[in-house]
Amino acid sequence: MTFSFLTTWKPRYLFQNKVGASHPKYRPDIDGLRAIAVSLVVAFHAFPSMVAGGFIGVDIFFVISGFLISTVIFEDLEQRRFSFTDFFGRRIRRIFPALILTMALCLGVGWFSLFANEYQQLGKHVAGGAGFISNYLLWDEKGYFDNASNTKFLLHLWSLGIEEQFYIVWPLLLWGLWKCRFNAQIVIVSLAVISFYLNTKQVTNDLTAAFYSPQTRFWELIAGAGLAYFCLYQKHPLLARFETVRGLLREKWSLVLPVSLPVVLSHLQSLVGVALVCTGVYYITEKDLFPGKWALLPVVGCVLIIAAGPKAVVNRWVLANPLLVWIGLISFPIYLFHWPLLTFARVLAEGTPPIWVRIVAIVASFILAMLTYHFVEKPVRHGTRQKPTLLALTLLMLVLGGIGYGIFKANGVPSRYLNSPNEQPNRSWKLEGPGVTSCGNLVASGKVTFFCATTPEPTVALIGDSHAGHLFYGFTTSQHPVYSKAVIVGAGACQASLGMESTDGCTEPVEAAVNLAKNTPSVKFAIIGGYFGFVDSSGSERSDEFLRGFQRTIDGLKRASKQVVFIVDGPTFKESAEKCYHPAIKVREWARDYPSFCKGATAADLKDNTEYLKFVELLRRRNPDVFFYSPQDVLCPGGVCMISKDTQILFGDDNHLSTFGSKLVASDLIRHLEAIRKN
Repeated sequence: MTFSFLTTWKPRYLFQNKVGASHPKYRPDIDGLRAIAVSLVVAFHAFPSMVAGGFIGVDIFFVISGFLISTVIFEDLEQRRFSFTDFFGRRIRRIFPALILTMALCLGVGWFSLFANEYQQLGKHVAGGAGFISNYLLWDEKGYFDNASNTKFLLHLWSLGIEEQFYIVWPLLLWGLWKCRFNAQIVIVSLAVISFYLNTKQVTNDLTAAFYSPQTRFWELIAGAGLAYFCLYQKHPLLARFETVRGLLREKWSLVLPVSLPVVLSHLQSLVGVALVCTGVYYITEKDLFPGKWALLPVVGCVLIIAAGPKAVVNRWVLANPLLVWIGLISFPIYLFHWPLLTFARVLAEGTPPIWVRIVAIVASFILAMLTYHFVEKPVRHGTRQKPTLLALTLLMLVLGGIGYGIFKANGVPSRYLNSPNEQPNRSWKLEGPGVTSCGNLVASGKVTFFCATTPEPTVALIGDSHAGHLFYGFTTSQHPVYSKAVIVGAGACQASLGMESTDGCTEPVEAAVNLAKNTPSVKFAIIGGYFGFVDSSGSERSDEFLRGFQRTIDGLKRASKQVVFIVDGPTFKESAEKCYHPAIKVREWARDYPSFCKGATAADLKDNTEYLKFVELLRRRNPDVFFYSPQDVLCPGGVCMISKDTQILFGDDNHLSTFGSKLVASDLIRHLEAIRKN
């Protein structure tokens, strides 16, 4: 058996039914289609409630890119002038200039305006953007439509990553088909079908993976590539099946209309394509399983519009409009600039900025794009010194990626804006310290469980949620021969209250934490701590249940001969304390008021804990042999809670101690524990 439909001895079987081998004529309507695509994306990002389906503009970009670049590859192969060096050189000159400028500007502006954690994430995404793996980084984080995505300055580079990953393998595949004289039609259709199938399957299993995975997105680029093949090597690709019918109707058709059947179908094709795209914009929202089958609307619509040809009614009279063509020419830098500008506005305003700010950001992105196109892109793409330019662009991208990775590894370079090393803020307590031998999950449950120990025989056990945990750093760095030997056991947002009916996965971790403290002979001090908000938010009946649960915990620890210490929760501010000490706040003052508590927080600046204090007092009366420790004397002398002490930051956010704050409170608590131990 022979598979003659797959291979042939003719060297140009790949390009069967070819009608010519010249480079495609410039089509202004495709630039107009680019303009529509970028306008949809920008409108969605700036006004998501008004243009809910605007994100499908990216899918249109994929089809256009697959069509244009594959057209060039097919023709270069046909003319036997294809070169991988030339191909990737063109991609570098096309992509790198505006991309390097965008990421460099983000790093420059971020240096003065972003907090350390924000700048760290930006550095990570710059490194990912330079390596064209942004989609994988974002895939590993969260979804495109989650709230956190609004603060990711280079979120939009996911699409560029997928596109460039496609163009690493696509030219090699087509070149291999050409060399092996293999039928390209079968391969193109097969790959598109496989990718689309993976897309429809993955979108129900893992929506984030379906959105960011190249395997589930390649079919959109292949759709454009397939169109390029048929447009170049089939006389009338969408009418080939109607040749016989057209011949029979030619005479009668000319009596009805003064135009030919191909022209009428071309107009109809473009109108149907526009209708599909408009339907997608109107009906598709971020709540739908996208891409999935929904992506067929923009992809098929775009294919029909391009295939209709430049003389079709929509293409000629709408898409070829000079204004749209101009926007299409600068669409790539518009796409690159608009999202970081909107994101900076959103971050500085700590929420959705006013409409006028978003409009200014969009106008600024157009201006920057125009300047970039005329003074950066065009000189680079059409300059005479191609090899030095390519080398310089490649080196710049590598350096920029390295800088981004360095910023990420340096935790956002907090020292970049501080007057003194002592002022460097640590946003939260750390599960680390000298001599830490093990950290991990004590219980393999659905709730992540804190478990860190400095020694197999700890003397101090910290039990509870993160408000017990943020003292661990202070104990382990105290260098005290007794109290630096600590273990932390508990789970985030889980109070050390035994026997409660829990719906948030806290029952098992709490039981395990208390049992470990009870059953570890070396533990002398069992320290219970927790965030006070559980009382105010639980209702009176739930508070009584918490009270009984804490009593069970205390009773169990006392029966195990442990000295029980209850830490009264410290102050919780109404806003993050970081706003007070981060110099970037000076950049942000235009967007919001400076926090009033920065010079010292009074009762008006703190969250109400009245009910919690009643809870603590009742627990104290029932347990006279338990030592109740309050950090208020250290953190709030004279009734005014400090944000910093001796130029060092006490809080990392609105309620957690910084590492310095942890050491300060732990040192004071150790002083009390030592007095208890000696007595």
